[in-house]
Amino acid sequence: MKTMKKSAVHFGSGSIGRGFIGKLLHDSGYQVTMLDVDDSIISSINAIGGYDLYLINHNYQKVFIDQVSAINSLKDTQGAIDAIKDADIITTAVLATNLEKIAPILSKGLKARLQLRKAKINILACENLENNSGVLRKKVLALGEIKENDLE
Repeated sequence: MKTMKKSAVHFGSGSIGRGFIGKLLHDSGYQVTMLDVDDSIISSINAIGGYDLYLINHNYQKVFIDQVSAINSLKDTQGAIDAIKDADIITTAVLATNLEKIAPILSKGLKARLQLRKAKINILACENLENNSGVLRKKVLALGEIKENDLE
């Protein structure tokens, strides 16, 4: 019997997303789906199933982070929702001002999980912002797709 790999969704494929969070998820055994809007990064990741990372503290040793795919969450909203629906963990590393831009997709993905009676999921907001997870939570709840008790 084939073992299913853990699945992570990460919003933001910038330096923090790929260089820190993506590597951490990869090293923890997750298959990672990056949600972003930068088509050049998305295409690059999908072309090779991952990305190269250069470790500064190891003389710029090149490491390939595999088991990664990417979706343009603006152009393929259903693909993004499906990824969220099937994820085991969700992380974010976008500009703090972009939390309101990712909230609609996150909200729809969480609603899809609820409709399928999937287990509640941990969402780790990694923005450099005081109470980042609380800010994201408020933005998701303000959309009305899900209720406070759905997140408890």
